Amino acid sequence: MITYTLPVDAKHRLAGQTLTNGQVGMYKGEKLVYFAQGCGISTIYIKVKGKKGLELQVEAFEEQERRDKVKLEEQERRDKAKLEINVPGLETLIDAYNYEIRYQEEFNRMMAEENKVPYSDLAKQYPRAHIYMRAEAFSGAEDYRKSAAGCKAMAIIAGGGELEEAKKVMDNWFSGVDID
Repeated sequence: MITYTLPVDAKHRLAGQTLTNGQVGMYKGEKLVYFAQGCGISTIYIKVKGKKGLELQVEAFEEQERRDKVKLEEQERRDKAKLEINVPGLETLIDAYNYEIRYQEEFNRMMAEENKVPYSDLAKQYPRAHIYMRAEAFSGAEDYRKSAAGCKAMAIIAGGGELEEAKKVMDNWFSGVDID
């Protein structure tokens, strides 16, 4: 959190007061810290250059943002690695599926390419990834029961659970619904 006390001799109605929750920004190539001071009071912009205490806070703030970004990227890498372990072939299967969707009109030409394997063949090779993708499609359904079933099946597969259990969740999402 960036704070700054306006000098007592500042020509501002908040002179001498401490501003809090400052955010770093840029304006015309100059670094600023801006403080929103609540209802009815406009945002106050303070130039950073030449204000040693504020410069140090901004440097610390930016360094923390860099560290947070690195932590987030590391967590995303760990999550991706865990998913790759528990759902082998997912990335390969997604790539193949997207390839077929994008080039559906040119299907015959695509099949002639040596290094592209049809989705249906890869789905047989990577059944966990295939069911995971099916569950992912379920999770986007408008019906909350179908969406919930998809989310539950994804969690089962991503957590290393049994494929048959995930299939059963998706196959039974409609049970208990009354139809006239």
